[in-house]
Amino acid sequence: MELHEQIELIDRLLVEATQQREVLEHTMHAQQRTGTEGASNAPGTFVHPEPYTLQEEYAWWQQAHAGLLMVRNVLEQIEKSTRQRADHRP
Repeated sequence: MELHEQIELIDRLLVEATQQREVLEHTMHAQQRTGTEGASNAPGTFVHPEPYTLQEEYAWWQQAHAGLLMVRNVLEQIEKSTRQRADHRP
């Protein structure tokens, strides 16, 4: 796979990571507004651990996004270096 194709793939993955974080943000805000954060102690109410799971998943998507950005930057530097080397060949 060529470098520009790798960068395009990373860009698609960055979009996916951003979309996933936005969905999780929306879900967490909706839970806060409705008070369904798993804090209910009413009899017969099952307490869901979702807020923590959602927050952890959000953090993982943030880590994925940061890692992808780092990889993208490295691939861009490699591509730039390869181009410069090709331009200076006799």
